[in-house]
Amino acid sequence: MIQITSTIYGNINGVQFQGAHSGTSDPNSGTSSSTIQYTAFPLDFTPLGCRSWTCKHHLSVCMETEGAINLLNFAGGNYDTYETVLYPGGGQITTTSQVRLVNPNLETCQQTFDGNIQITKEISSLEPFTEILIPNGPGKIAKQGSRKIVFSDNSSIVLIWSGVILFVDQSLVFPFAQAIDYNYSNASFDRQNLLLAKELIAVTRRL
Repeated sequence: MIQITSTIYGNINGVQFQGAHSGTSDPNSGTSSSTIQYTAFPLDFTPLGCRSWTCKHHLSVCMETEGAINLLNFAGGNYDTYETVLYPGGGQITTTSQVRLVNPNLETCQQTFDGNIQITKEISSLEPFTEILIPNGPGKIAKQGSRKIVFSDNSSIVLIWSGVILFVDQSLVFPFAQAIDYNYSNASFDRQNLLLAKELIAVTRRL
């Protein structure tokens, strides 16, 4: 079991916020549980409508299957990520993160989320989704994915993202393409108390 903590900063729709993330993950099963306590959040957006606030860690702690390998075992849990999330109609959020393994039982991350996209409908479900990792030379992986969000009126949107993972050890060459499959068991945002809670399973496999 690995303890994970993050500091989160951002500006979405003109509202600045900070967040403190705490969670645990088990790489043997890919399960994780986490909460984020925000200091503020825009009224015209919900963190449930983003790509993810903590999935930067799941690159490290996802369960390995079919010969795939997570970034805890491959890169020592030390890497940076950059990605852009695109929404229907032109909205977007850019994210950056610095993930570091402090000791075998603790991983930390500094993350930023910035952009403009309004989501005011109530979200009823977050569908399972997949992220693809593609080797891109020494010290680098390209990544891409998509995710469907279903609203309470049965309408839905699909957001897509692309970006890169940069290893702190730039001599590392990722050996093959693989996918990470994500499945939510619980996700909720208490707007009154600005508290996000979620549980999910992340499993990696070779392509």
